[in-house]
Amino acid sequence: MDFLDGARRALDFTQRFLVTEPDPASGEPMAYYTFNSNQKLGTVVVNLLGIIDLARATDSQEWDEQLKQMGRFILFMQEDNGKFNGYHVSKEHSYYGMQNDIVPGEAALALVYLAEYFDDDQWIATLPTYFDYYRPWYAERSAKADHTAPWPKYTYDNDTRLELVQFGPWTVMAANAYHRRTGDEEAAAFGLEIARWMIETYEWTEETAPYPDYIGGYYKLPDELPAMQAFCYAEGVAAAYQLALRFRPESAAYFEQHTRESMRFGLQMQYNDFSTYAFSRPDQVDGGIRYSMNETKVRIDYVHHGLSAMYQWVKAAESDATLAAEIREGPMTPIQSQRLERLERLRAAREAGDVEAIDQAMPPWGSARRAVPAMRFAYPENAVFPVAESNPSQIRSEQPKKESAPSSAQ
Repeated sequence: MDFLDGARRALDFTQRFLVTEPDPASGEPMAYYTFNSNQKLGTVVVNLLGIIDLARATDSQEWDEQLKQMGRFILFMQEDNGKFNGYHVSKEHSYYGMQNDIVPGEAALALVYLAEYFDDDQWIATLPTYFDYYRPWYAERSAKADHTAPWPKYTYDNDTRLELVQFGPWTVMAANAYHRRTGDEEAAAFGLEIARWMIETYEWTEETAPYPDYIGGYYKLPDELPAMQAFCYAEGVAAAYQLALRFRPESAAYFEQHTRESMRFGLQMQYNDFSTYAFSRPDQVDGGIRYSMNETKVRIDYVHHGLSAMYQWVKAAESDATLAAEIREGPMTPIQSQRLERLERLRAAREAGDVEAIDQAMPPWGSARRAVPAMRFAYPENAVFPVAESNPSQIRSEQPKKESAPSSAQ
C-alpha cells in the first residue's frame, strides 16, 4: 500500500494544476495541466497513463470523468493529418509551434490506454492517421544515415539523431499497445522496425562496446559516457520484445537479448548499499539510478525509465515459453544476494524487537537521514482543485466534492 499511497500523493500534487475549457469540437469539457503559463500535451498524457494504472490498482472509478476530459484534450491536440501538437499556448508564447518529438508516441499510447480502460475504440479512431503521418516522417529522417562515416558519432547529424531517438521508444510502446488492442500488423511491423533501428544504430553491444561496462548502454554524445537514456531506449526495446512474442515470434529472442543487455547496464547504474557512501543522505538515493556512468545526479525520471524497462522485460519474459532456463531462473548478482539477506535479517530483527540485531542489519550508512524541503508553487487561478492561500497543502474547503462517475466499462 505504500506505493499506492505515494501514487495518490503524487496525483494530489499534479491535480492542483488541472484546468478545464470547452472542447471546440463537442462543447464538452476537456482537461489539461497548466504551469507557468505553459500547457504541455506531454504533461497530460503521462499523468493519464499513471491515473489509469492507479485506477486499475485500486479498482476505483473516481477519475473516470477526468480521464475522458483529458482524452478530449489529447484528441484536440491531434491535427487531421495525424500529427500531434506539443503545446496548447497562445501565438505570443515562446513555445507556440515548437516541435516535441517525444510527445506523439506518448499521446498515441495514452489513447490506447483509454480504449482499453473504457473498452471503447472511439479513443483510437484517429490512430490510423497517426501511423500514416509518422511512417514517412520516420522514413525520411532515418534514410539520412551516412553509413560511410565513423560510427556512431557521424551516422546522423545531431538534430536528426535527436528527432529520431526522442520519437522512437514511445512509438514502439504505442505500436505494441495498438497491436495488442487491434491486431494491426502494419503498426506492429513499424514498431519492430524502429526498435531494430535503435539497437543497430546506437546500442553498445558485445561486438561494439569499447569496454564491458558499456554493454547495454546507448551512444548519445562523444563527450558523455553511456547514460540513463539507455533506459528510454530499453523501454521501447522491451515493448518490441512483447510485440514480437505476439506478432513475429522468430524475432523475440533478438529483442529479449538486447533488452536484457540494458537491464545489466541498469543494475550497474543503480545505487545500492555499496555505492552510496559518498552522499550525506545516502538513503535518499538508495535504489535510484544515476545519470551516467561518471555522474552522480539522480532524478525521478531516470528511475522511472529504468523501472519501466525492467518491468516490461520481466512481464514479457514471464510469457516467453522459449526463454532459456538459465535466463529465466538465473542467480542474482552478489550485491543483490547480500542486500536480500540483510533485508531479511532486518525484518526479523524488527519483528523480534531486537535493537542490537536491528543495528547490525542496517545498511553501511546506518539509519535514514531524510531532509524534505518545503516547496511553494503558484497555482492557476481557475484550477479545478483550488488551493487554500493560507495553507497551500490544502484544497480550499468551499470546493464541492465531486461524486464518483460510473465506469462505462461496467
